[in-house]
Amino acid sequence: MRCFMAGMTVLLISACSSSVKQQDFEEQVITFVLSRDHQQGTYTVVQPNASVSMLGQSDAMLASMCGSVAKKIDNNERDTCAFIHRLIQINKAKPLLSVESNKAAGYVIDKSGQFADYFSEEGGGWERWYQQNPDAKCYKTVSLPAIDEKTGLVAVYLGNVCHWRHGAGHLLFLKNVDGKWMEKHRVQLWVS
Repeated sequence: MRCFMAGMTVLLISACSSSVKQQDFEEQVITFVLSRDHQQGTYTVVQPNASVSMLGQSDAMLASMCGSVAKKIDNNERDTCAFIHRLIQINKAKPLLSVESNKAAGYVIDKSGQFADYFSEEGGGWERWYQQNPDAKCYKTVSLPAIDEKTGLVAVYLGNVCHWRHGAGHLLFLKNVDGKWMEKHRVQLWVS
């Protein structure tokens, strides 16, 4: 019985260690994505739940974009579709982001819903948002990252909306080179 219990403890520690490493990886990638375009004195507001926005809404949409994304990231279409599908599945339940707000680095996670409330019926929209928060420049949506083990690329969805008709959504493909994250490819998915 002791051997069995010891084995269970090792498995539990291994599973915990693996989930901690995964969370650290996710936080590193998301922090890089959110802080890199930061302008001193301003910040962006981030929706608290990870999402790929409309990316996974239909199989037809996914199929139509796989070929063009594959060409842009210099990968074959089948592997690219599987990679994007993994990104969608990781984010399907819209998990809560584990990263904390870092206003000095340029982002605030809207865990209280204060900024989302601007878009409620009596919220006042973008006009009130900017009137009351002139340094809060956009509302972002970010996904949890997915990694392609073959290429080492990491995919992340990033959406920005800065006013009623001012926004865009991108798939970012990142790579860690010598301990530093770099954007290798950016694919625009939508614009308004």
